[in-house]
Amino acid sequence: MKKIGMIAAIALLMIVPIFGVVQSFLEPIEAVGNVLQSVGDFFTGENEITRLIDSQIKNNGEKTYELLKRVGEKTSGTGIKNNEIVIPLWLSGVVIPNDELLDTMIAKRMNSETKELVPVYDYVDSLRSIETFKSMFNVLSTSTIVEYIEYYEHRLDRSGIDVNGVKGWILPLREQIVLGDGVGWYAPFGKLVEHNGLDMIYNHKNICEEPIYAAQEGTVVSAGNVWGNSYDGGRGYHLEVQTPEGLIVRYFHFAFPTPYSVGDRVEKGSMIGNVGSTGLSTGCHLHLEVRDQNWNVLDPLDILPFN
Repeated sequence: MKKIGMIAAIALLMIVPIFGVVQSFLEPIEAVGNVLQSVGDFFTGENEITRLIDSQIKNNGEKTYELLKRVGEKTSGTGIKNNEIVIPLWLSGVVIPNDELLDTMIAKRMNSETKELVPVYDYVDSLRSIETFKSMFNVLSTSTIVEYIEYYEHRLDRSGIDVNGVKGWILPLREQIVLGDGVGWYAPFGKLVEHNGLDMIYNHKNICEEPIYAAQEGTVVSAGNVWGNSYDGGRGYHLEVQTPEGLIVRYFHFAFPTPYSVGDRVEKGSMIGNVGSTGLSTGCHLHLEVRDQNWNVLDPLDILPFN
């Protein structure tokens, strides 16, 4: 009996690590179904489910934004926002939906006769008839699902992304960009100062809290995440990423702390923050700098794929 017990114990020790390895290959969204019951039918603004969704955005950038690109292409000109399609999918543990499912969701979001969007609450409630979402509705009420959707309104791109920019770079903003001050000397506060980057805003709407995307892949070398020292050098909440070629890409004035930390890997196209006005800033905008290994200033206009 003792031998049998010892053999069983050894077998269990062998199985547990293997199970752990298998689990490590799961994408964050695939684990959502396992935590729905524990979180329950209420929304606090941050819980285990939002942490899994944030992890999907942060660590699976290419795959996530490929999905956003598909949704953006299908919903172009309709007024449907990506979060209205993606969040119900993710709450149901779906990472890569088929076209039929996407088309069905889009059809339910829009009145077939008037071509106008139905209220979000009614749209979400209509998803109950789709088998894919039954596990979600077994735990979450329609109103709670709507809260998750609204929470990610400013966290997901509205128009998809293009990861095939000039020289492998992409634009850090997704809609029509207006360029402000570039590299040069300016006197914004009555005193001549050197401006080492490029300022960007939108011309058709308020850019505050709009998503910012990594223009190039790399490793985080600086992350201004702490309120107490976030205004260091006028940068505000910020992120600085070193590309494989050794260039430093600096993004300043985030509205909120970035989810990244020093040493983290950043994928091109991953969402890295939200446009804000923290630090030395007179209004919401993205300030982007590029420097070489010797800290020389490079002009983003020569690097980014502006038309």
